[in-house]
Amino acid sequence: MYDVHTYLKQFEKDVCYAESKGFETGRIVFVGNSGFNNWDPRAGNKPMEEQILNKDGTPAVWNHGIGGSTTEDQLYYYDRLIKKYQPRGLVLLSHANNISYGYYANDMITLLARLCAYARTDMPGIKIYVCDVRPLWATKDSDPWLSCVKQYNQLLDEYAARHDDVTVLKISEDPRFFEDGCVGDYTKPRFDIFVDDLVHLNQAGYDIFADFFTKGLDELL
Repeated sequence: MYDVHTYLKQFEKDVCYAESKGFETGRIVFVGNSGFNNWDPRAGNKPMEEQILNKDGTPAVWNHGIGGSTTEDQLYYYDRLIKKYQPRGLVLLSHANNISYGYYANDMITLLARLCAYARTDMPGIKIYVCDVRPLWATKDSDPWLSCVKQYNQLLDEYAARHDDVTVLKISEDPRFFEDGCVGDYTKPRFDIFVDDLVHLNQAGYDIFADFFTKGLDELL
């Protein structure tokens, strides 16, 4: 029998680790799946907190990634990972696991909208940044995943257009994530920015991420 408490316990280690980093309100909080969670020395990479800084060199972010999580899981941990930190900005990424667990694009946007609504209520004036789907190596044209990606990215753009406080950070439009001349083609990401599993980024990938997010969050840094 499915036990939701047993399921959620698998994330407790990552949540406690995020909480152990320290506590300071007013930073930008990153909440996402292993795409953020692995941006950390535990995965052999430099910590996000050292790669994204304010313009004056002071700490700017908290990395509260939860490996393997969906948006629904992030909603469950909202009080611990977002609300109590009272961030000035919120960066969200979770689509890959949502798709893997069988969520449809409409479901994903509904959950995202709920998370954004919580943030607006608890942190009036907060800036919300949502990543579109980042490429994963070895995606094929026929993959059902790819169809859902396209639907989700379109719905995400439509949601952001209706909300002035939401900005879409377009990973899919950054040529540094794709083979030369193939920007936006999810079947042709760069091979050399992934670890051996061809899903998670290596340090070279996170160096690109660091520049990508630093530019995308410029107004808050």
